[in-house]
Amino acid sequence: MRDVTIVYWDFDGVLRPTQSNPRLTRDGFDPSCIAVANAVHAATGALAVVSSTWRRDQRCRQIMADNGFAAALLDANWMTPDDRDGHRDRCDDVDAHMAQCARMGYRIRGFAIVDDLYGPLPAHHAPHLVSTDPRHGVTPSHIGMITAALGVAVSGDCYAA
Repeated sequence: MRDVTIVYWDFDGVLRPTQSNPRLTRDGFDPSCIAVANAVHAATGALAVVSSTWRRDQRCRQIMADNGFAAALLDANWMTPDDRDGHRDRCDDVDAHMAQCARMGYRIRGFAIVDDLYGPLPAHHAPHLVSTDPRHGVTPSHIGMITAALGVAVSGDCYAA
């Protein structure tokens, strides 16, 4: 078994804020949100998994790289399983991904779900959800919440603007 920590990333409302600003890339990503994500991964060693519907785009990994997302993806298991019929929610997708990881020999030691979701969640997901304001996306104020959800202690300020 290989131990891993994982951050599940939504894009819209997290890395792609809904509020327009001049910093947005041509794909609508906010470089400051990407910098927060990169800082989290650099400080924790967590692997990234795409839970966004952007995972359906064949160019998803290239789009991430083109927009500065530097975190290591979880190899062949870099995205949550697709639910094209629309009957699963984000938490179901994460559960399906975790089951897939177990079958592939991974033991998930900690995880965080960074999303603009609000509302009731299954009890086993609630402590791992870090909700963003979709207008602004993920900000430096979320870093402590993400590392706490991962169960990883980070010393000092891992984010430099």
